Amino acid sequence: MKQLRKTEWRRGYPIKKNLALCAWGVLALAGFAGILARPENIPSLAACVLALAGAVLSLPRLLGY
Repeated sequence: MKQLRKTEWRRGYPIKKNLALCAWGVLALAGFAGILARPENIPSLAACVLALAGAVLSLPRLLGY
């Protein structure tokens, strides 16, 4: 068990997982904030909807990581 944990830290898996989780959180937060802030701006709304779609579609892969 200890050897496995050492190997995981050498390859940076915990750091990569935390960075991916932070990036996902920023993506989801940007999507929600953009939709709530200016819903009348169509290009901005489209970008926010795409950000939310990316966050929703990437969540299963992130949880499996």
